[in-house]
Amino acid sequence: MKILAAVAGAARFGVAMLVLVVFSLLIVLTIWIPVEFGGARIAAWLTTLAARLAMIVFNVRYRCPDPAAIRGHRGLIFPNHISYFDILMMVHTLPLRFLSAIENKSMPLIGMVATAIGTVFVDRGEKASRAESRRQIGAAPAHPALVMFPEGGIGPGGTLESFRYGAFDIAIESGKSILPVVIQYSRPDVILWDWRNGETMWAALWKLARYVGPAITATATPLSPVVSAPGDDGPALAIRTHRAMAEALGFPSRMADA
Repeated sequence: MKILAAVAGAARFGVAMLVLVVFSLLIVLTIWIPVEFGGARIAAWLTTLAARLAMIVFNVRYRCPDPAAIRGHRGLIFPNHISYFDILMMVHTLPLRFLSAIENKSMPLIGMVATAIGTVFVDRGEKASRAESRRQIGAAPAHPALVMFPEGGIGPGGTLESFRYGAFDIAIESGKSILPVVIQYSRPDVILWDWRNGETMWAALWKLARYVGPAITATATPLSPVVSAPGDDGPALAIRTHRAMAEALGFPSRMADA
């Protein structure tokens, strides 16, 4: 079994790297083409195709009970964040834009693609960068939706980390509604990245690549949109959204009333 897993891992890893390189080049070469389909350019749709191929390569089966809710949403999408695979989950249905840490911009190929599809990068240590990111998010078109992970990073799984209030302040200031999306995996032990205990991203990818067994089901469940009410502030909106997502996940909410 170990030999089979190693062979499967090497084959998947090789194909995945080929997909990444080929699609990265295609995206960069087509980003200048102004033709749009469904509100997104050809280059952005290539990210969706690449995500779907990657799931096939890694034996992951995507499931969404209501894909129309994601396709039709105008505003912001807030998923929980438990794996590097969450990015592929969100662009599987249609091209979406992301808010991302500035460190990701310098990653080989990935940073180049993220820049090409309109990712908003933020340096959390620089006040000016955070202010500019808020301005870009507020001024951005409502469609395709912008994805923000309100936990602020990849969580450990088995819980929903407290939300950062800034993302909800932006939603209120811009008047954009929030679509919470709950992400779950049938084999979290295989697909989660345990970076808190020193696991590198390459080790996490190799763990998934060498997995031999039934297909892993990856489910993205849209919840009811959250719209700010009169008198709401960031903390109040964050708590309401957190409770809805925690309930859908079957976790206790970690956020107390503000």
